[in-house]
Amino acid sequence: MKKIFVFANMLIMVLFLAGCCKHEWVDADCDTPIRCTKCGKEKGQALGHEWADATCAAPQTCTRCGLTMGTTLPHTWVEATCTAPKTCSVCNATEGDILPHEWNYATFDTPKTCKNCGLTEGEPITLTEVQFDFIDKARNSYFFFLPDTIIMENSNEFPTVHILDYDGNEIKKINDDKDKNGGCSTAYSWDVNLDNSFAICTTDIDKDKNHYIRFYDEYGELLKEHTFTLNVPNVDYLYLRTSSLNHYPLFYSQMSLRPLVCIDPKTLEIVDESETGGVQEYKNNKKFKDITVLYHIDGDYRFVRMKDNSGAGYTDCELNEIKMYKDATNFNIRGYALVSEDGENYDLIDNAFNVVAKGFTQGKKAYFCGDYYFYVIDSENKRHYFCVK
Repeated sequence: MKKIFVFANMLIMVLFLAGCCKHEWVDADCDTPIRCTKCGKEKGQALGHEWADATCAAPQTCTRCGLTMGTTLPHTWVEATCTAPKTCSVCNATEGDILPHEWNYATFDTPKTCKNCGLTEGEPITLTEVQFDFIDKARNSYFFFLPDTIIMENSNEFPTVHILDYDGNEIKKINDDKDKNGGCSTAYSWDVNLDNSFAICTTDIDKDKNHYIRFYDEYGELLKEHTFTLNVPNVDYLYLRTSSLNHYPLFYSQMSLRPLVCIDPKTLEIVDESETGGVQEYKNNKKFKDITVLYHIDGDYRFVRMKDNSGAGYTDCELNEIKMYKDATNFNIRGYALVSEDGENYDLIDNAFNVVAKGFTQGKKAYFCGDYYFYVIDSENKRHYFCVK
């Protein structure tokens, strides 16, 4: 009996000890209350999800457990500007590129300014009348301006080219005595994009003679020389223009309006015109017969002067009129030109044809002469030079 009693007590003790778990509790989460990791006993309640609203970056999401529900929202786009691409105002995601600036052109008071973001570029316009007496004293001279030098020829000295500084001091004289065909031609850098250099070539061309083109930097150092023969009529004239699509310098036959020699402006090597991306010839364009001067301008238009002196102005690459005046010049490197509506009073315009300075001078003819410079011939045939920066 005593043994039975002891056994029963031991059994009760075992059962008692078995029911006394040393709980290891873990915190409640969204789905489960506080619970023992050993015995699984629970107490309290699950916390439930704490939902954060959906955005364009993530669907509705529980901030505790990361569970998601539904889909993301569409972006709230702020349109692109000239300082930032198209941007979501919620998540800052971007799409595409920034827009180009919308420029208000410079005036005499303000520099070129973006009308949207206020960015400025360059300086306000300065228009200064300058004197070049040494040019005026050289009668029958042909000249043009480069950044540091003035290139000048005198019709009585062909084929001699003088390279002067802006004070008229001679830096170098190039006397091309190899030119037995008579005359030489200098290429305006603004017309043919020769990167502040110029070209001298034989002008009177003959199919039985050798011809040359020599390229010089603005100080007169020889950069490249080409010698060649041409299959042309005995009487013709070689002159320099540019291809219409990519500004490759082209030496043309005046009689046939046919490109004869095409130059890569970077290497100054002769290239096949078919490799330049297209050369526009004007011989089949009826409008061309009325034009005495045609210059290619950066962009999609040309500067033309009419043979009958009825006007000058700007056309597209097919010679369709964009803007014509009684007189006009090509644009300088800052993007300004002189124009006259009545052939007497000259305005300064920018390359969007906005008038920057109205009636700032008078004359009967105006010319662009390279770099920043123009000159206007007055009623007494005196030149007035203007620097526009």
